[in-house]
Amino acid sequence: MPIFFKQLTFVASALLLFVGCGTVSTDGGSKLSLMSGNPKIATEAADEFARYNVVHDDSRLEQIRRVGCNIVKQALRRDEHEVLPPIEKWEFEIIKNNSPNAFVFPDGKVGFNTGMFSFVVTDDDVAVILGHEVADILTHITKEHISGMPAEQSPRTELDADHLGLIIMTQAGYNPEAAPLFWRRFSAAQTKRPPEYFPSHPLNETRINKLQGWMIEAKAQASPLLKP
Repeated sequence: MPIFFKQLTFVASALLLFVGCGTVSTDGGSKLSLMSGNPKIATEAADEFARYNVVHDDSRLEQIRRVGCNIVKQALRRDEHEVLPPIEKWEFEIIKNNSPNAFVFPDGKVGFNTGMFSFVVTDDDVAVILGHEVADILTHITKEHISGMPAEQSPRTELDADHLGLIIMTQAGYNPEAAPLFWRRFSAAQTKRPPEYFPSHPLNETRINKLQGWMIEAKAQASPLLKP
């Protein structure tokens, strides 16, 4: 689920080369099928991803993969309903796109736009971004798995993903203090900020205040960095 420009939640089955936590694979099959595996949704997902301009030789992919795999390992520990793919199924790719965006498909395919690197200083920043995205997918699919109904996107669900993502990144060994700093940098780069009740995302000031309020809880769960 992208942080900044939300797209439809769906299963990706694009025949693209991804670098994952296990082995490199071109297998287009997907483990998960959101809401009963609607083939139309899967087809639309494949068509959507096929339009992305994938960068296969970007040296920064190693960082995305390394941090992403650490984040996924912690998310899987919290996946009580086993709705996420196993660690070896997760695959990462860098997309040539200037928009500051990242997204995770329910089958574990992860896209990270080149435009996002403008806000990335350290591994901790990547952990903030991917921690949110993986947490968003985990909470959404879990809710849909339990209720059998699509989970609505809202500022509240985004904050839930911020909260869980902060805990996950801290448990993976990254510095939670990077989260509010990241959002301050992003907020400073924005020129237009719509009312909080209008978009599916909360205002950046709200996110920063919430993240600061969760900091003590997050730090209490800190652990040494787990190497892949």
